[in-house]
Amino acid sequence: MDEQALLGLNPNADARYRHRAMAYFEQLKESQDAWEVCAEALATGIYNDDHVKFFCFQVLEHQIKFRHAGLSAGQQQLIRETLMKCSLGPHIITYPSPYPTSSHTLHHT
Repeated sequence: MDEQALLGLNPNADARYRHRAMAYFEQLKESQDAWEVCAEALATGIYNDDHVKFFCFQVLEHQIKFRHAGLSAGQQQLIRETLMKCSLGPHIITYPSPYPTSSHTLHHT
């Protein structure tokens, strides 16, 4: 990612940096594969700045709204996995299930 452009995402940035950030944002939205850079940044957590994360989510949102049908199954899965990982967060505590496992499936009626 363009680190200089990302500086413009800070609300205290001067107009020149904000303009560069918005131009970069539009460039990423229009690119066919730049969304993957945003997905990777979100999945790996390389940016701690909430403004950068929001920016990346907006790029993914644009991809889903306007290009989702044109993505391969693998790309669609990558988006789903990225969003799930981000929504669950890095501090998940897992507990053993209190329910026995079986080959039976429960059905709601």
